[in-house]
Amino acid sequence: MSRGDATRPRPSEGYDRRAEARLVEQLRDEALAVVGRIEADKQCFAAMSDLPARRVHTLFAGIYLRTTQRWMGFLATRRDPEFAYLTIVRFYEIYRAAMRTTMRDPATSPWRRYHGLAGRLTMTGPISAHLLLVSSGVRAHTRYDLGVAIARATHDYARLYGRAPDIERYRETIVGRQTGYAFQCAGLDYIDDHRRQQTGWRHLVLTVFRSGLLGLSWLWMPIFQQWRRAAWADAKQAVEPPAAPDRDKVGFWIFRPFPSRQKVP
Repeated sequence: MSRGDATRPRPSEGYDRRAEARLVEQLRDEALAVVGRIEADKQCFAAMSDLPARRVHTLFAGIYLRTTQRWMGFLATRRDPEFAYLTIVRFYEIYRAAMRTTMRDPATSPWRRYHGLAGRLTMTGPISAHLLLVSSGVRAHTRYDLGVAIARATHDYARLYGRAPDIERYRETIVGRQTGYAFQCAGLDYIDDHRRQQTGWRHLVLTVFRSGLLGLSWLWMPIFQQWRRAAWADAKQAVEPPAAPDRDKVGFWIFRPFPSRQKVP
């Protein structure tokens, strides 16, 4: 019996495996719909005039699309994808809200740097600035939005399943090493998408950047993983009730006299 099975109610307790399987399929369909929505967002940005903070949003939408596709592909190999499906839906909702606000909105503080860069860039801007824009969006969405999405997905799970999720059971499907590898592959997919459209200097820069993603993964991947682990920790802190105080220690500190300030000779 797996750890996940041990946390589920037995059939005698009213547990319906077929009903839960149908629910997982429904959650998968909703997460797949997110892929289509990101693609639609990308096309919408691409149809805009090439003014600052307009068409340039296709750059982050492109990497977001690729990572979500790879994430969904990874989840197709898992027996426990339901919590990640919920997270993907919530993750997208936060992204959409960030794209609809301005850089001056304090509610979008994690995205402030991204919007500041986008407000000065067009698609004809320096490719180094484009890469910085994408990196800024990745950090905002991964380090800050992911934690909020996980916390909201926890409440969604409790509402749908009638019980709180064993959140540690789903860690691998959200911030594990295999998902990290899937996102690295998504980055390579994304660079290849743009390399096919470029020539000359831009093609060369993207080729060098692609080599860096592979050859320097030992340098940047730990940073990316740290962002995701920090988001996971934020989510756990947000959904877990505070620990009960240790009454013995509380009493000890309440009734213990302050230490003397006199120096011991």
